[in-house]
Amino acid sequence: MYVYRQRDGRRPLTLVSLGVLAAVAVLVAAFLAVTTQGQQVRNVAEPSDYINSDLASKPQGVDVSKWQHPSPNSIDWKAAAAGGKEFAFIKSTEGTEPGNDNLDSDVKGARAAGLHIGLYHKARPAMDATAQADAFAESVLEVGGEQLPPVLDFELDEGKNAEQLAAWVQEFMDRLEDKTGRTPIMYTYKSFWLVQMANTKKFSEYPLWLAEYRQQEPTSPQIGGWDSFTFWQYAGNDGQADGFPTPVDLNVFNGSKSELDKMVGSVGSGAQDTPAPSGGDTPGESESESESGDSETGTDETTSDESGTEESGSGSGADSGDKPLTLTIPKLPIPEGSLPAGVTLPIKIVLPSSIFGVGSSGVSSDVDWLKSLLGGLPEDVLKSVEIS
Repeated sequence: MYVYRQRDGRRPLTLVSLGVLAAVAVLVAAFLAVTTQGQQVRNVAEPSDYINSDLASKPQGVDVSKWQHPSPNSIDWKAAAAGGKEFAFIKSTEGTEPGNDNLDSDVKGARAAGLHIGLYHKARPAMDATAQADAFAESVLEVGGEQLPPVLDFELDEGKNAEQLAAWVQEFMDRLEDKTGRTPIMYTYKSFWLVQMANTKKFSEYPLWLAEYRQQEPTSPQIGGWDSFTFWQYAGNDGQADGFPTPVDLNVFNGSKSELDKMVGSVGSGAQDTPAPSGGDTPGESESESESGDSETGTDETTSDESGTEESGSGSGADSGDKPLTLTIPKLPIPEGSLPAGVTLPIKIVLPSSIFGVGSSGVSSDVDWLKSLLGGLPEDVLKSVEIS
């Protein structure tokens, strides 16, 4: 038997000993292989393993940063899409500096796999809000294309009180919206908003992306004046998903697939927003037109002619069908005493070539001024106009 002697006087290693060590090494390798396979099994966990069945049936997504890149190009975006992920928020900037060396590859990979993408900025409130908004907006515009609204990740106070933090957020959001043309999303933790932000309700007009873990659904009551959330981050460092070699944050969109699609739009000049879904119990149905007039189809408009006559109305144009269009005319060029000083004309567009009144009493002599009021339409366009 061959013996390997050691100089330090310790017990020598025989070939038998070496054989035992080799066997142990094989067992360790096998154990690691089994563990890795086990981790892959965990990667295909269903959303219903984390959240209730209603939310699990809604569009699922992830958010990523450098922590999902232990090695370059380590995310398999096609596998993520095949595993049911429909959107990805990707870290873009932190403070005034780039915050993700893999931003370009993540954007390209996610888009190529068919996922909607959006960018997020991690706020550093100790630094200037406008400078950070400018840096983030530059990144958003450089990525370009169709995107989900840009996100402010707000989870640090850095020594500021609630009033100072609120002022910082408002400055950032106003600047970002001005630069990108999109209404930003607010991301925050429930506990952070309740304590550090003193549960302010100043920002409830922005879509909410809420982080709250180990719950089947976000706990009530909602924070900060928000009636509901638009996105919910329900898993953090324990989140597992196909295509990711590391834990990843898991998210759900509180609406239908079509509503998610509508939130995607261009950035920069000419960008337009679609309101976030209501998050009600009827996924798949679009939110009704906003009473406040914020949506594109519900915008209130006021115009004036040269004589000072004002017109105000609401409607969605030629495709509004039978929806009434109301014109309120405070000053009318009609004989004194014929009509009151303020008249409401309820009319509806039935066809582009005809306008029908729905009033009860007619004043045919006023067809001419109504024709000029509506932009000099020819007589054959004005059919059976009644004024009440």
